[in-house]
Amino acid sequence: MIRKDVLFTRYEIEKRVHELAKEIAVDYRGKDLVLLAVLNGGVMLAADVLRSLWDIGFTYVQFDSLKVSSYGHKFESSGQPQILKDIRLDITGKDLLIVEDIIDTGLTVQAMLDFMRGRGPASCEVMALLSKPEDVRRVPVDVKYVGFHIENVWVEGYGIDSAEEGRNNPNIMQVIRKDV
Repeated sequence: MIRKDVLFTRYEIEKRVHELAKEIAVDYRGKDLVLLAVLNGGVMLAADVLRSLWDIGFTYVQFDSLKVSSYGHKFESSGQPQILKDIRLDITGKDLLIVEDIIDTGLTVQAMLDFMRGRGPASCEVMALLSKPEDVRRVPVDVKYVGFHIENVWVEGYGIDSAEEGRNNPNIMQVIRKDV
């Protein structure tokens, strides 16, 4: 049996994303910012951040996407992230902000950071909607912007999937499995 409880409503997420956009606008004022969405989970967050940045007057941001997978259609990470789709933009000398849905083991984020830093950006930072506790990490990762800190629970919604389901829910749901 599976039960789903709301952790964060779409309105709480919207408010937090706008707050993060304000921080980003201050931190990257006068810089050549590239927002890099991690597909598929980070695309909703990236789109909302881009809109919020526009709304507050931060209108020049380049955008690209990268597809990395370590879960596939499973509920557990393989521990071996793979780059499935590369970026098209030249990020040499630009400030790169990787937009990820959730930080869990840290393996996927570390693989992306290593991959992108090899491209010569001026800076390379990470933004995540959700971050699990540090003791869940297999590798330490520095996340500059975090929407919400959560416990080590399974979640879906707002772009985050459970074995490719639930991405379209505008809320973040905790997925609770119970053996019957």
